[in-house]
Amino acid sequence: MMKNKQELYKVLKNGLGFLFFLTVLLLTFEKGLAWLVRQSDSGKTGKINLIMAHKIDPEILFMGSSVAEVGFNPKLISQQLNKSTYNAAIDGTTIIQSQFVINEFLSYSQNCEEIVIGLAFFSFGDKDSMTEPSRYLAHFSNKYTKRTIRNISPNLYYKLQYVPFYSFTQVKHTYYKNAVLGLKNIISGKQLQADKLNGFMPHNTPWNGERIDSTQFGNSTAPLSELTIADYGDIISQIKQQGIEPILVITPMFINGQKLFRNYDKYIKTVEDLALRNQIKLYDFSKSAIVNDAANFYNNGHLNSNGSHLFSSQVADSLEYLSPNNQ
Repeated sequence: MMKNKQELYKVLKNGLGFLFFLTVLLLTFEKGLAWLVRQSDSGKTGKINLIMAHKIDPEILFMGSSVAEVGFNPKLISQQLNKSTYNAAIDGTTIIQSQFVINEFLSYSQNCEEIVIGLAFFSFGDKDSMTEPSRYLAHFSNKYTKRTIRNISPNLYYKLQYVPFYSFTQVKHTYYKNAVLGLKNIISGKQLQADKLNGFMPHNTPWNGERIDSTQFGNSTAPLSELTIADYGDIISQIKQQGIEPILVITPMFINGQKLFRNYDKYIKTVEDLALRNQIKLYDFSKSAIVNDAANFYNNGHLNSNGSHLFSSQVADSLEYLSPNNQ
């Protein structure tokens, strides 16, 4: 009987020891993987890493989702204004979902004068989920990242915070790809740095001549959530408190695309009210000549390279014309 107890005790001891070893191994792998991902300067993950590591501090920062990412050409605007610029917009992600990036940037920026926020018809929709966790989970320990995830997706936050190794269920192959790229940067001694286009991701795709249905963008009513609009107001206030000027830009949308939404005019009015209420500048390109030519777009909502060139030049003109020296 005593021998059986000793054997059972030995089995339990060995089992617990193995479990402890496995836990430490997985924890080390999880933390080490996240550290490697943070060393990558590739794609969307790279954009986030650059700001979280305080590697960029332009005079003009562009924020928004895909319409801003493919629309604002920072190099062109920089050349026209003789100011440093960076496009920190991330496709599929509104500034509500990437608020942690803005918070981190505001915490260290010494050079930024203006943050330009590119808006589209979907910008004011309800936000109850985070886009592509693989892009930012390496920064989950950051207080701003935690706050943003908790505010938008509490369920995800609590699982990441309290369920061991839950992060492994949320990442895609791109997370591991960025870990490899980060390792390569370490081995080569390469430091995190902005890409040659400063975050701009142009599309050289021409218009295919086909009609794009509104179902590609969700539905025929532009979402206008009061809670989301209030969140934009809070972000604008935070930017102003740091002595940086927030500027709203209604990005161009092909005229036929605008007609697919029965409340598109109400969306424009919502942006106008937001700018007026917060006493900030608004540049509205919804009626620009750009929107009348399909050759400037690769679908109803996104500019191609030709359109972005025209748009960015006009944005630079607006910023230059309304600068303190020209008012």
